[in-house]
Amino acid sequence: MNTECEKDVQPGRIIYPGKLLSPYVNYYLMLTGNYEQSEVVDFYPDGGVGVIINLEGNILLNKKLLGKGVFFDGANSKKVQLELKGKVSLIGIRFKPGTFSLFFDADLSKFHNTFHNLYAIGYMLPKRFFEFLESCITDKQRIIAIETWLAYNLSEPDHNISVVLAALKSISANQYDIELQSLVEEIGVDIRQLQRLFKKQMGMSPKKLVKLLRADVARKMLTNSQTLSCLEITYRCGYYDQAHFNREFKNIYGVTPNRYRRIYTD
Repeated sequence: MNTECEKDVQPGRIIYPGKLLSPYVNYYLMLTGNYEQSEVVDFYPDGGVGVIINLEGNILLNKKLLGKGVFFDGANSKKVQLELKGKVSLIGIRFKPGTFSLFFDADLSKFHNTFHNLYAIGYMLPKRFFEFLESCITDKQRIIAIETWLAYNLSEPDHNISVVLAALKSISANQYDIELQSLVEEIGVDIRQLQRLFKKQMGMSPKKLVKLLRADVARKMLTNSQTLSCLEITYRCGYYDQAHFNREFKNIYGVTPNRYRRIYTD
């Protein structure tokens, strides 16, 4: 299974999945090295969830100490900080919104803004597989092994998962600006059913997800589109006014859009 491409990021490397898994996996993050000084990696909420395979050393996730093992990063509505210090060998798997249930049967409503061992969702990574990942010499070997493992666990979507995926497709097609009533009419379910399915498979309500995805689009515009003012981004992303944009953005990222732009573009 060949990965599509890769790129270096500070302080690690992102590798994108191969063709089979690209509809479901956003990316793999490889962090390996001896960090003499503390390094902090920010993860922003995108509606997806993650798995962290920590092969060596201790890490801090939002100040929570995690040792060697496999951890589930549930649906987040706030920024997550990963802190590295000392010798570390870590693999992060980031799943696209709504796709985790195709690999593991888990009720994500129980894992909002939390970190747990993977067995908390009813799955234990085979010890031999973990040991094999430890023995791999290169990132490529580890990614091939992980993609084989994920492909083995991949299942066809059942009716409930199909409903959520259809809703996500509609939300994206409407550029994250769609009323809940219009959404349920389009996909043919009632509001309570959709909310229940989103809670279980996304870990959050449809309304919360739309807020996160819209804010994520705005966040990327702030750093990638320097010619656009915050006011232009406000209306392009469907916010009522700049006060509305500032309030929702700060609630998720902890800073105003203007402050975020200064921090990450200076």
